[in-house]
Amino acid sequence: MPRLRVGAIGIGGMGGGHLRAALDNRGVKVCAVCDVNQDALDGITRRGVAKYTDWQELIENETLDLAMVCL
Repeated sequence: MPRLRVGAIGIGGMGGGHLRAALDNRGVKVCAVCDVNQDALDGITRRGVAKYTDWQELIENETLDLAMVCL
């Protein structure tokens, strides 16, 4: 069964909790994350996860099934 391709917009605080849950879910592939906080982005070390500071670039450049928005 194909995994759900997910992008996370806002990965601090509550968004970070949602991101961790998505990363731990076998049915989900986190493809990209976005945050204006570079420190939050630097904390993402999983291979294959694209990092953005502009949510519009994430949406334009990634093929997603779902975008989690936690702002």
